[in-house]
Amino acid sequence: MASIRFLQRFKRSASEFKTFSRLDSFSTPQRRGAYALLAGFIVGAAGGSFLKLKKLEDAKGHIVAYAEGREPLSRKSSILDKGAELVQSFKPIDQIHQHLCGFQFYAHDMNRQLEVHQYCSHLSEDMRQCVMYDAPSKKGRLIGVEYIISDKLFESLPPEEKKFWHSHNYSVKSGLWVMPTGIPDIIHEPAERAELASLAKTYGKSFIFWQFDRGDRLPLGPPQLMMSFTDDWQLDQQVFARRDARYHLNTEAKRDERRRIPDMKVDPEADHWKSGKAWQPQMVKVPFKDVT
Repeated sequence: MASIRFLQRFKRSASEFKTFSRLDSFSTPQRRGAYALLAGFIVGAAGGSFLKLKKLEDAKGHIVAYAEGREPLSRKSSILDKGAELVQSFKPIDQIHQHLCGFQFYAHDMNRQLEVHQYCSHLSEDMRQCVMYDAPSKKGRLIGVEYIISDKLFESLPPEEKKFWHSHNYSVKSGLWVMPTGIPDIIHEPAERAELASLAKTYGKSFIFWQFDRGDRLPLGPPQLMMSFTDDWQLDQQVFARRDARYHLNTEAKRDERRRIPDMKVDPEADHWKSGKAWQPQMVKVPFKDVT
């Protein structure tokens, strides 16, 4: 009886994937992906499970989602992912060339300090774009983005825009910004220092979408503007001590090595939080414009 149910379920799944009748006309990569997709249907028909759903509520008890963000992938989802990977292009992601690990804080609250991992690509000599994760692992959560521009581009911005950007001079000179490799510092430090020297003269505009530090299991609420540190007294010493222990780093040694990097004159319009006031996005209801 179980085998009959399996065949019935497989027949229903396969009937929705009629292109398999034309596999001979596919190129080799397409065939590999198609077979993987078909395997996914078979696994699902045989009893592969989907992600378990779980009701999530906010602090007031309102239901905000039905999902479990950390549930492992089912066999079916894993196979379908592999199939798609074989036949699709990932050109924007393939351009990522750099992993930066540093620290940021919420623009309105320096007590909320985060270790962030940024994976960056160049759009031009004067601009990089970075995706930010909470950890450099397969289970890392995509928490935000940062745009990094040269001092030349920053100077061209109007004052009302500059207040949303932060400087990077201190992050580089202090040793807070590193490029994790697993290679001993004595070998890696010269190359890292040369690369980060160019970043000392840049500015960043950074937003966090997932406030994981407060326990959110999903990205909730509006994005939050982030800022970077500018002095020694600001960062919780335990925060970067944990980072150093994890990657076997010596931040103080990096700080000494980077003294030779020239100091950049930071535009006073950046790091606007120093004025005692901060900027954060707020959601407001606005009239809807339909298609005209």
